[in-house]
Amino acid sequence: MRYLLALVALILAGLGAGCSGGPGQTNPAEAAIATNKPSLSFDNIILTESDQQGRGQLWELKAKRAEYSRDGKVAVVTGIEGAFFEDGIKTLLVKATKGQIQTEARVIVLSGVVVARSVQRKVYFTTPELRWLPDQDRVEATGGVTLTDPVQGIIVKGERMEGDLAGDLLNLSGKVTATQPKRNVVLTATTARWQVEQGQIQAQTVTVQDPVSRLQAPVLDWNLKAQTLIANQGMAYQHQTPRQDLTATTARWDQPQNLLTVSGNVDYRQGQVRVQGNSAVADLKAGTVQIKGQVRTSLETLALK
Repeated sequence: MRYLLALVALILAGLGAGCSGGPGQTNPAEAAIATNKPSLSFDNIILTESDQQGRGQLWELKAKRAEYSRDGKVAVVTGIEGAFFEDGIKTLLVKATKGQIQTEARVIVLSGVVVARSVQRKVYFTTPELRWLPDQDRVEATGGVTLTDPVQGIIVKGERMEGDLAGDLLNLSGKVTATQPKRNVVLTATTARWQVEQGQIQAQTVTVQDPVSRLQAPVLDWNLKAQTLIANQGMAYQHQTPRQDLTATTARWDQPQNLLTVSGNVDYRQGQVRVQGNSAVADLKAGTVQIKGQVRTSLETLALK
């Protein structure tokens, strides 16, 4: 890696500081300490690298302090602010308490308090650790991550995230939650795939809740732009007051109209009343359900306890 170091005088000062005593005056204890210390340290510097294939700049980090190992393979930096590039274009802005540049492994690890923002997608996130793999244009966040999309008005959290540098495709896992404060909707899932530009979240083992109802499904597609949630592999819906339960093979929840349209093996229950049919439309605001197609109604006896 080729680094552009601001303030060349600092380099010369660092080299000068590494020399002490006259000829032949070597203290063994001092020599042992010096062996374990970085060969060079700099204050208020800029580090950068350009792609060897001619794609332009790869990254640029401003640091309050940098300490290099003797072999030059590792640099420990603190007080970081900078950017990662893709095809020579500034793509992800970052700030971090500290970090490590692994020159031979071609990995940059930011840690402590890390804040990053996608220049193009406007999504920003915080995490305790962020790894950037320049050869793959990929970032990895571990130890918990919180992403905010101000355009779609959604906050997504998970224990781990992998994504492209532009912040267009993000994969989250581990106690995933997606919150839409404007509509008071919370989605929880085991994993989620977020296509930011398309405004599409596909989640696995999902529960979606608002103040009065809950919908569960093994797989759910949430279109943030169209404001629809679609389940095609089965779903179960429950309204709290009055208690209503509805299951079906497929479902479409239109958030603006607050309508839930379901089809396939429709089974609706309220109290002792059970209604089955081919399809149904539930007005979630009014709390009414209309069953259609080969409707079968039955009155179930409550089991005695």
